[in-house]
Amino acid sequence: MNTFNLAASAESGQPLDVLDFVDSPAVRAHWEKIGWNPSPIEASFIIWNSHKRTIAEKHAAWRSLIETTPDAIFPKHMLYLAGGSLHAFLEAYMRIEEQLLDDLRSSEPGEACCWIVQKREVRYRYDAYVRPSFERAIRKLRDCIDEEDWGLKDDRFILTKRYFADDSDEEDYDSDVSVLVSPDLEPISFVDDRSPRLTQEEKDILCPGFEDMWFNFTLPFKRGDILVHHSRIYGDESHFVLDHDATLDPARDDDARILRLRKERGDYTDMLVRGHWVDEVDGVVWFRGGFHDLLSLEPYDGELGGFERKLEPLSRFSRGEIDLKRCLQECEALDAQARKELEVEPRKTQLEHVRCIYGTWSPELHDAVLPPELLDLLG
Repeated sequence: MNTFNLAASAESGQPLDVLDFVDSPAVRAHWEKIGWNPSPIEASFIIWNSHKRTIAEKHAAWRSLIETTPDAIFPKHMLYLAGGSLHAFLEAYMRIEEQLLDDLRSSEPGEACCWIVQKREVRYRYDAYVRPSFERAIRKLRDCIDEEDWGLKDDRFILTKRYFADDSDEEDYDSDVSVLVSPDLEPISFVDDRSPRLTQEEKDILCPGFEDMWFNFTLPFKRGDILVHHSRIYGDESHFVLDHDATLDPARDDDARILRLRKERGDYTDMLVRGHWVDEVDGVVWFRGGFHDLLSLEPYDGELGGFERKLEPLSRFSRGEIDLKRCLQECEALDAQARKELEVEPRKTQLEHVRCIYGTWSPELHDAVLPPELLDLLG
């Protein structure tokens, strides 16, 4: 089956459960516990927001939504989305995504383009391959996953079709259509959708598209929780201490004011939480005002190491369990502990290297084998 042809993708025929598209088990369990059911517009956003479900699965879910729910008119700040209603917008959005996938796997005579396959860390230049056709790019990606062990280290990859600018272009820059794909070569979501084949009207449907929506979802996370944040595209994972409850409460004056503003002109960029995180390299504590992808947040219950141990006193301070002075004292002690551990690691590495050179890993023999000037490495 051609996984890049949505029309050829088999549909399960199972009834739609929108909560299956919530990436965070904690959020999904919370909504099931309180018996919350999303509106059709909320459901469409939840489906789009999933980082794990394929484009084919999302389209099947949207079609089920169209068939089983009445059409909904967008609220005032979303009215300029295609058609002004949910069903019209979804139909247009799916049609354009299908066109983009068709553009990605095809080329027209005389079209100057190439295909690039790489790991999802697109910020780096290594581990990327350029091929002259879609078929050869797919073949190379499959080889990388199977033979170069990409599939053991990564769960998402990026396939790009690059259109080269020519002399007739008014703007001299290349255009990309990039899609995030799974190890099974299933398209997950678009990373870049600047296809020169799209009209301006079609581009306006895709962007802002779902990013023009805003919702105050009921989330289980409270101030002081240590959470895991997953980046939407690149898969980076970071830990942070939540600075405020994740759900805005109209009973609180500050939240009520924010809610009024968001309901008038809020969008996806306003769906965020704030918190403190720790730089794992230098141990600096930073405040970040924009952790997005709320439906991927999860509580962190693992063991923190290195400088990230500072998150524990920061969490207790945020919850009011300790005062600021105690928090700073504990952070200072944990910082010193982490720096001492960092000093020990290079010594261990040096010792292993020296032992390898001298041909022994035996603790009983190393004093007899190593020259005096290297004995201090064994401390």
